[in-house]
Amino acid sequence: MLNQYPTIKEFAFVLDKALNAFRAMTKNTGLNRYEIMEIISSEYISAASEERTPRFVLKKGTSAAAEMKDADKAYIISTINAATDGNKIVFLFGRNKRTGLQPWELQSVISETEYSDENYVNLGDNPKDMLWNFAYWTSTAVNLSLENLKKYLQKF
Repeated sequence: MLNQYPTIKEFAFVLDKALNAFRAMTKNTGLNRYEIMEIISSEYISAASEERTPRFVLKKGTSAAAEMKDADKAYIISTINAATDGNKIVFLFGRNKRTGLQPWELQSVISETEYSDENYVNLGDNPKDMLWNFAYWTSTAVNLSLENLKKYLQKF
């Protein structure tokens, strides 16, 4: 992978919300963008070049993807512990929808607990899908309202 994308800047665009999530997870609110990018870059190079204990995970939906071209999500399980729960921090990448730029974007930073949590995996990590998958009630009236909500959310 490092042959194709030797640096994090070539692999992914880093969203500001991901930087803010990193600050919150590590409780390092004083880190600037450059400092965080250095940390992410180091973790990227380390994970992308590892062969024995892979920390770079590709997924399509909730299943593992064998190749990057088939994946819609990529995860880097970092060596950094979250200040919130002491577990490792996981960088969550999604496909970059902007053409002509990096193929991926760093969308968020989550804890390894979230990454491994069955509910997180089953619900998905797209907010629209998570809401729909979680919001199930047996009442017909509520289900009708959810159908309207689903139709509305599909516009986005």
